[in-house]
Amino acid sequence: MGRISKRIHVSGGMGQGKMRGEKYYRAGLYARLSSDQDPKKNESQAGPQSSLETQMHIAEKYVEDWNRHHRDRIEIVGRYMDM
Repeated sequence: MGRISKRIHVSGGMGQGKMRGEKYYRAGLYARLSSDQDPKKNESQAGPQSSLETQMHIAEKYVEDWNRHHRDRIEIVGRYMDM
């Protein structure tokens, strides 16, 4: 008698991607301001909120590019900022 596969076949949903070798990741984006002691640098920046928004934009673009070029997928589930 031959061996019987104990693999569970899932129809549709995220499980189907896993059967084809794809992985799904849930990620939170995190941005923070560094302590910069140089006052000249602080004057040239548009402000702390602008820096945080720029960091978030860069992270979001990275995830978009990743999802476009890879079989594995990243889903952004949260955004966190520290000032």
